[in-house]
Amino acid sequence: MGQIFTASCDCGYTKDDIYVGGGMLNFKTYNPFPHYCPKCKIIFEGNLRSEEPICCDECGSDDVLSYFDKEICKPKAVQQTDTESNDNSLLRRILKVFRWPKHIETSRPDYESMCSLERNKFLCPACGEFSLSFERIAFSD
Repeated sequence: MGQIFTASCDCGYTKDDIYVGGGMLNFKTYNPFPHYCPKCKIIFEGNLRSEEPICCDECGSDDVLSYFDKEICKPKAVQQTDTESNDNSLLRRILKVFRWPKHIETSRPDYESMCSLERNKFLCPACGEFSLSFERIAFSD
């Protein structure tokens, strides 16, 4: 089961409908995750299951960073709620079925990274500050 996020920053930047994880019919070949292109300064969805390097949708550059990359993430302290703990338990079980292509096996997001989109602040493509937040708005299938 995939998830749909929205990203927003204090500067006013927003990006809607960011898909994370594939659906029931395509999870073996399609697993989107948000990426950042420093050249274009955009957020786009890169397929973590692709056999090819992930490239920017706008300029085609493969010099991109995933939002699970520590270079563009600034951890924030957040207390976990019981509901969040239950969501994470379900997500942990779902993520166990993923098998990753060999070329990204060592750089794939781990469980904590996948769950950390809502718990951290990230580099905003518009203002360049670590003030971008992701919010899960729905599940997709």
